[in-house]
Amino acid sequence: MTTLLQQARRQGIEVSDINAVLLVGGTVQLPAVQTWVRQYFEPEKIRCDRPFEAIAQGALQLAQGVQIKDFLYHIWYPLLGSSSQTP
Repeated sequence: MTTLLQQARRQGIEVSDINAVLLVGGTVQLPAVQTWVRQYFEPEKIRCDRPFEAIAQGALQLAQGVQIKDFLYHIWYPLLGSSSQTP
């Protein structure tokens, strides 16, 4: 984080200029990650509402106009306690 904030300062951006920090992805659910981010930013600036949905929304934004031809089914076999993936 220190390196990131140093780079921001080189671009003229101070921590006080940052209005919000959006945490996305599975790692942000770890308490240690949340504590680490709170060391640098005020808690009211940190948002972690739906970290997985944020990833999906970002992917949708990048993929607008792109046709998806391949996809993966994830099949769960509860009686066997296993799963399988098929194209």
